Amino acid sequence: DPEADQRPLHELLTVRGDPDGRININTARFETLEALGEALDGELAMADVVIRERESEPFRDMEDARNRGVYSPRDQADEGRATPIATRSYVFKVIGDGVAGDVAVRIESHVYRGQQGGPGNLRVLDWRVTR
Repeated sequence: DPEADQRPLHELLTVRGDPDGRININTARFETLEALGEALDGELAMADVVIRERESEPFRDMEDARNRGVYSPRDQADEGRATPIATRSYVFKVIGDGVAGDVAVRIESHVYRGQQGGPGNLRVLDWRVTR
């Protein structure tokens, strides 16, 4: 709908995310959380709960998310499905602007951070100059 105030899909989705397709509830945008809640149980309020809860403190793990009322899945193991949410990410989009004289550039990249964290565990997956 060209009249609707909606973000384009490329701003909400990426091929560089979790290999199992999980969505990090600590960093996902409201629109993504809203769609996830609707897909899980038709639970439109999930996005509001996640945003409110993570503002006070990020979710430490899945048990923390369940205890704080964000996600109470049906028995995923019996259904043969993986949990669709996560509380950690390892791939990040980094945007940097630089100016040298009259030349201004913006570089966008995807960076993988190993589970140990720290500067020695970073790897650039791709990058491009966007302006």
